[in-house]
Amino acid sequence: MNLNNAILTCFTSLFLSHASLTPVDYAKTHSETAASHTLVDSLEKDKRAIAEMLKSKTPITWLFTGNSITQGAKHTHGMRIYSEIFFERVRYEMGRSRDLIVNTAVSGNTTKNILDDFDWRVAHSKPQVVFLMIGTNDAASDKSISVEQYGKNLENLIRKIRAIGAIPVVLSPTPILESHAPERANLKAYVAKMVALVKKEQVIFVNQWKIWNGELKEKYKEQWSRKLLNDPLHPNGQGHKEMAISLFKTLSIFDPKQPTCGGEYYEGYH
Repeated sequence: MNLNNAILTCFTSLFLSHASLTPVDYAKTHSETAASHTLVDSLEKDKRAIAEMLKSKTPITWLFTGNSITQGAKHTHGMRIYSEIFFERVRYEMGRSRDLIVNTAVSGNTTKNILDDFDWRVAHSKPQVVFLMIGTNDAASDKSISVEQYGKNLENLIRKIRAIGAIPVVLSPTPILESHAPERANLKAYVAKMVALVKKEQVIFVNQWKIWNGELKEKYKEQWSRKLLNDPLHPNGQGHKEMAISLFKTLSIFDPKQPTCGGEYYEGYH
């Protein structure tokens, strides 16, 4: 086959492949491709935006919202919760003393509660970054929120966060002791829905479910629940420290030499 015939064959194949598509199919294919690129660009853009904000001297408002775990209600016995550890990492260790950290999480809350109070709980503070950890209560049988409804609520929250000009960062629920919390035994299905959704929406994601069930169970062995949980559902102080470390790694601000990241720190005589 000479060069001219080869070129003709190539163009003919290309024409036939497109000709087999209706105009609607052709437009849909290109639209989906463009949307996919836009979402991927959105994820990378969010990561770059946070990195640039951290380099800037302009103060950032970081907002955390969710349920009792993020609120830090009761189960840490006075030890710091992950948003407070983040508070020290950013404001002290990274020297960003004018940054604001807002925590609007409420014990017992679900995605519906946050949606219903979104204007006050999230939009009111005009945050640049919103950390959202929610799902453990949605999975409770008495809340009557199906996996599908949970997915829709979560999607709505992500889009509302973006609509106020903030960057969403989603954290998955942490594992629970299902045998001692049978009313939430289906939590894994809610986490799976979250994983699929953040991938679809291309959101910065801290997959604590995977981290705890993988590297942390390997680290703490059969003692993982005693070391990281205060009851079948709630992380204790050490659990919150591990949550903070996972968040730091996701945002590329982890420094193993720093106390908030687990670095050794000893000063003075005792």
